[in-house]
Amino acid sequence: MLETIRKQNPDWEISIFCRDADTDRYLFEQYGTVAGEVFSHLSEQLNQKDTARVTRYLSWSLLGWPQPDTYAACFIHSCREADALVFCGGGSPGGYGQNNLVRHALVPAFLATRVKCPVIFTGLSLEPLYQWSHRELTRYLLNKSSLITMRDSASIETARALGVKTRIESGADWAVDLTPASPEQVKAILADFRIQNTGGIRIVMNLRDENATGPEGGRRQGDYRKLMLGTVIGLLENPEVRIVVVSMTHSKKTHDDSFAASIRAALPAGLRSRFHVLSASLMPAEIKGIIQTADIFIGTRLHPLIFATSSAVPSIAIHEFSKVRGFMKDCGMEEWFIDYRTTNARQVLNTTRLLITRRDAVARELTALRPTLESGLQRNLDAIRKSLKRGDDPRAVQSTPPP
Repeated sequence: MLETIRKQNPDWEISIFCRDADTDRYLFEQYGTVAGEVFSHLSEQLNQKDTARVTRYLSWSLLGWPQPDTYAACFIHSCREADALVFCGGGSPGGYGQNNLVRHALVPAFLATRVKCPVIFTGLSLEPLYQWSHRELTRYLLNKSSLITMRDSASIETARALGVKTRIESGADWAVDLTPASPEQVKAILADFRIQNTGGIRIVMNLRDENATGPEGGRRQGDYRKLMLGTVIGLLENPEVRIVVVSMTHSKKTHDDSFAASIRAALPAGLRSRFHVLSASLMPAEIKGIIQTADIFIGTRLHPLIFATSSAVPSIAIHEFSKVRGFMKDCGMEEWFIDYRTTNARQVLNTTRLLITRRDAVARELTALRPTLESGLQRNLDAIRKSLKRGDDPRAVQSTPPP
């Protein structure tokens, strides 16, 4: 997101509020000023102190009293001087779960609107919500925003069914425009892991940890581990296949690379040399570059699937979320979406073999899709410009840059 905004609007001034400013500053400081979110460095559960802070902030937003504490003062000052508060998108506002929704979306939106700073959600997805409080908070939050762009058509339908009245436009995930690592950089990374181009079929995979959660906490994994292990074994029974695994998430609860390593350990010894688990420390641009070397990609998370499809790499999605099915459908790739809850390894293998035989035709279809994805990105940017406090006069935008 920041790379795209900076390329198209080099004069804009950007203030970046992130979850862990000390750790992530080196990632973001090239794009603007970095600070911590209103709630940062906190446990995942709302405790009594957090609840008191939320109550204080919401009271100030509604009544102007009591005065905000130092945690919120910097954020409020930036919003008061800003042209817009822009949320980057993702699978739900603020992150999965009601705690993240309140801390990292609802509270910042309330503080911003108190000082008349427009709130914009860009490249958002929304899964169907079943908990009454979660539904009501999400609906209320999105109705306080000025404009929303969503990255898949299924999420637009979900939002409308939820009762969101704010204008929603079809956008795209910001990851579409991420510049991948260069071929030379990718070659060096693969060489570090002793992966050479020896011909045959290279399949790049992402293996989501079986402990991964959903928008409302736990998710029914079923035989997910058994499915993925059986799929990997079946693929590697073809001596021409080599699998490279990239990992997207490594948090306290979810470790994709650890899960991938456990799959490798469970493989028959003779197959392990063709199953490569890369380091979890790889940057997104490096992951995108590695995916571009694949004959096909198999993804169990949305963002690596976006990396692959936007790079015209034929892909299979193994997932259960409507946002992933919606994304694949919007890309003309619904044929290659597999709900892991209703399938088995044999069916996945059959689909994979079919995609390998059709990969050139599918790659051409994805290449033709690229202008559509880029137009979605442009709508994200247009949404920001349209919602600025000072209007969309280019001179006003340049003279008073938005955060």
